[in-house]
Amino acid sequence: MSFTIPAPDYYGVAVWKRGSADLPLAGTYRLILESGLVGVEDLAVVPAATRLVGAHPNPFNPRTTVAFELSTPGPARLAIHDLAGARVRTLVDDTRPAGRQEVVWDGTDDTGRHLASGVYMVRLVAGPVHDVKKVVLVQ
Repeated sequence: MSFTIPAPDYYGVAVWKRGSADLPLAGTYRLILESGLVGVEDLAVVPAATRLVGAHPNPFNPRTTVAFELSTPGPARLAIHDLAGARVRTLVDDTRPAGRQEVVWDGTDDTGRHLASGVYMVRLVAGPVHDVKKVVLVQ
């Protein structure tokens, strides 16, 4: 079997029946593709539901990565709120594609001021979905 891999990000796959009585497991074989070559596009995995996945690390210092998933493309707003409910930072407020999204929060508010240690709420609003998770900032 021989074929040429045109670039480092291409792969070659061959499939045959293992254990056939008439073929030894080791040896040289010739593979003929009767139906030609088939290209496979990179397919992004689209989540089944829109949700706020969470933050990692949590607790964090000085930054955490907040992940969320959108099942369909559309407007999304991801914001940080204090425990009194006041919005302190908007991380995302635009139209996003379907799929997994990740945004880094550096523990600052919208003006760039470092926030105090404590518990904050990450809130995702995307279409009818409103999801909230807790994060802990440790200074």
